[in-house]
Amino acid sequence: MKKATIIAVCAFLLTSLAYVDALAQVRTQETSEAIKQQISESTSQVPASQTKLSGQVSKIIAIPYDKEVYTLSYNVFLASNNINDAFVVAQSAVQQRPNDLVWRERLATVARWNNKPRVALKQLLFLAETTKEEKIITEVITISKQLNDDDTLIRAYNIQLAKDPKNLQIWQELIAAFERLGEPEVALKRLQDINQSHPNKLYLELIANLYQAMGKPLDELKTLQLITKQYGMDPNIALREASIYSNRGEAQKAYAVLTEAKSQVKPDNKEYWRVYSNVSWTNQEKQSAALASENLHQAGEATEDDYYRLIETTRETDQAKAYAMAMKGWKQYKDISFYLYMMSIGLDLQKYQELYDLHNKLSPEDKAKLDNIPGFWADMANILQNLDQPKLAREAYHKALKLDNDNPDLRAGYIWLLIAQDDKDDLKSTLLKWQKRLPREPELYDPYASALLLLDMPDQALGIFRFQLDNKKDDYSWLLNFATDLDSFDPYEAFIVRDYIWRRVQADLVGQAAEMTDIQLKAYARLAITMANADNAVNTTARYAMLENNLVASDILFDQTNLTRNQEFANYLYRFHLQNNINIPAEHQLGVPIQNSDREGMQQAVNKFGDVLPNRNLSEAHERLANPQLARYYGYEAIRENPNDGILYGEMVAAMLAGSNQVSATTRRQDYGPIRSWQQQAEARYFVEPQLVFMPYAEYQHHHIRQDNDIVNVPQDDWESGMFFQLLQPRGNLTVGVNKRVAMGSFSGVNLQKLYQWNDRISFQAALGYNQNANDSAQLFVAGTKDTARLEMIYDITPRDILISDVEYDLFHDQSRHYLGRSQQFTANYRHFFTLGRPDLAVRIFGSRRNYNNDGSLSTSTARLIPPGNIPTLDFIMPVSFTEIGIGGEIGDTVEQEYTDAWRPFLGYNIIYNSVTHLGYGSSLGLAGSVFGRDKLSLYFAESSGELGIDQFSRVIGATYIYYF
Repeated sequence: MKKATIIAVCAFLLTSLAYVDALAQVRTQETSEAIKQQISESTSQVPASQTKLSGQVSKIIAIPYDKEVYTLSYNVFLASNNINDAFVVAQSAVQQRPNDLVWRERLATVARWNNKPRVALKQLLFLAETTKEEKIITEVITISKQLNDDDTLIRAYNIQLAKDPKNLQIWQELIAAFERLGEPEVALKRLQDINQSHPNKLYLELIANLYQAMGKPLDELKTLQLITKQYGMDPNIALREASIYSNRGEAQKAYAVLTEAKSQVKPDNKEYWRVYSNVSWTNQEKQSAALASENLHQAGEATEDDYYRLIETTRETDQAKAYAMAMKGWKQYKDISFYLYMMSIGLDLQKYQELYDLHNKLSPEDKAKLDNIPGFWADMANILQNLDQPKLAREAYHKALKLDNDNPDLRAGYIWLLIAQDDKDDLKSTLLKWQKRLPREPELYDPYASALLLLDMPDQALGIFRFQLDNKKDDYSWLLNFATDLDSFDPYEAFIVRDYIWRRVQADLVGQAAEMTDIQLKAYARLAITMANADNAVNTTARYAMLENNLVASDILFDQTNLTRNQEFANYLYRFHLQNNINIPAEHQLGVPIQNSDREGMQQAVNKFGDVLPNRNLSEAHERLANPQLARYYGYEAIRENPNDGILYGEMVAAMLAGSNQVSATTRRQDYGPIRSWQQQAEARYFVEPQLVFMPYAEYQHHHIRQDNDIVNVPQDDWESGMFFQLLQPRGNLTVGVNKRVAMGSFSGVNLQKLYQWNDRISFQAALGYNQNANDSAQLFVAGTKDTARLEMIYDITPRDILISDVEYDLFHDQSRHYLGRSQQFTANYRHFFTLGRPDLAVRIFGSRRNYNNDGSLSTSTARLIPPGNIPTLDFIMPVSFTEIGIGGEIGDTVEQEYTDAWRPFLGYNIIYNSVTHLGYGSSLGLAGSVFGRDKLSLYFAESSGELGIDQFSRVIGATYIYYF
């Protein structure tokens, strides 16, 4: 079949060619000599082997255009793969019929096949300009680029722009083509003309780009300014304007245009913030530079320059942040400058141990770099002095002076060091040695004078101070220090100096916050306390803080409110800062709301300033906001920062463990009246979510009878298990529990508890329980249950005084739900702490009233507990009503209740008077501490007699182990 098909096609081709040849002979005489000449010219550009025409095609093109002949010939030549003859036929057709789009397309096709791209391009361009078809235009662009034919390329782009005049990419391609031809002015004129008739921001931006490429910055700048004027500020346009201004040396204009655009710039615009930081720093606009560098830092794009700028701009207003930036810069870049910044700022923050440890961890190479820097040894001397290593401090300063003995600041620092060490002998020799330098080195005046005061030479010292008065009359801080020195020698002159400062401050600065420097603010606050009163200082400084958003002023303000215990004003001030978006120094952002147990303020501060707040405050705040796991995280970070702060360690560990998962095991022996029990208990606490806690437990008790004349038939095995779910909330918690117990009978219970913190002093706890354990008597302990409703109030009268009271209503049943009776009770407990730290020493006074009503009946299970020979009544099961009062003392109650790393004892003793049993007592003794670190072991012993209106003896000996994870 396949072979037959091929034979048929060949026969058809031969027949067709014969037909075409016959047709050509008939019309030979009609051939145009002009057509022959054009065909000859079109083939003259190819090798002779390819230009020789076949007999058939010569005959065809010798006749005038005939659609049937030309089309049939073209198709036959293509079918026989005779591309050259097909090309000649198509070209002849186009020459005779130049507007025939079909032949144009055929000629373009065979021209490409015949390796004649320019012929193909000419046909495609004609088709593109005629049809405007995008596919053909794309072909024209592709071939033009291959042939580097920018003239044709421009014509193609013109077709596209006629359809889409705002296409940025096409315009850019068109401009590039004109530039390659060396004719950018033509492109510029076209853009100017179209923008004149159809104004558009795109055209102006392209004009600006052309001016930039042509090296005409002034024309570019005018165009960019026109864009801003007509279409508004654009950050990208502002960047280009700023670049031109910077290149012309007009830094202030560059800063102005960038600042104008700032409000429209997003934090992630890295290019803008990089330029803005550089330009701002050049113009000494350090706060603007810091803003830009901070945005780059937040985006992870900060450079060394950005770190330097952030350190320089924050070291006076937020030293903690400056210190952190210096440390980060040092770790990232290992540039010694960052390390020196870190030391200098760390000294102000009193991070002596941390700085000392960091130095010890340096590599030998880094230490070698620091060894030749005098300032490093001066700072190291201060660190060693504050770590109580005076000898090493002195050696460090000697190294600094050896490296730069002509530095007056180093000499002044060495004198201050000797003053701090109270080394009068060395001071005398040092002052004598450098005495000749004093007249020409003003840096030595103050340390010299202070040293002379220490050496009991006040006349010489005050002479040096007075010598500086004319030059220091505007330095209020220096004048105040001078007045302080005068207090011991000439109080009247000290008063005169302060009075002078006071009058100057009142005349020059009050009401002129903008002119008040940070140093003047500090001096004014100190002066106001001395000359007027603390409230004056607080209120006046508050005005400056609020008017100028001045962190230093705010710092002084909060400090003074703390010193004067003006808590009401501190609260007002804190709210005012937040509401008016005024910065609050980091150390005070949480301090005020924590002091006031202001949970709303804590949450607001954490949300707004969480990234800069001290970890210690964050830990405490999250603990109070019911975020225990966050409290644990920040507590751990705080301990890492201050490993030698014992008080902090105790606070933070407690906060950390409050948010930890834990498992515990307890074993104890309990004598409760006639019953002795061996108890084993296992518990766990697990945070399912940050504010949802799961607490399962299981307990086994083995009972036996100590006195069979009081009770019989006690179940030996007593099993109980259950679980609690606790939802932590900002003002308390909600707890739901279920339990299952098998003792005298088998029963299940459920309970619900809600703790609510009403304000910073008063909290309430409500509880409802069904089938809960009843411990009011030994008989109820093994055979009874109770349904209970209780409301408790906790009132923190002062930090040292607490009142706890509750009311409770109970319904008693046996473990098969047989009703036995009911009770109502009221309890009050007042406790006073003599100490708030460890060991906590407290006394307490307490009292209660309980009324029992035996209005039920004896059940079979409870009757079994009554020894033979006794009348089976409820009086044997239910307690009697009583009133009880008592007084007691305790040491280390927090040790028993909370985590402690060191082993510490706890004990308590109460004297009780009960209306039924009369005089009684209660005592406890124990020891608690950590075994491995993240755990706690408690050993305890307690006994009592005469409590709860029952003349029975009770004793507990046990141990509890808790592991935190």
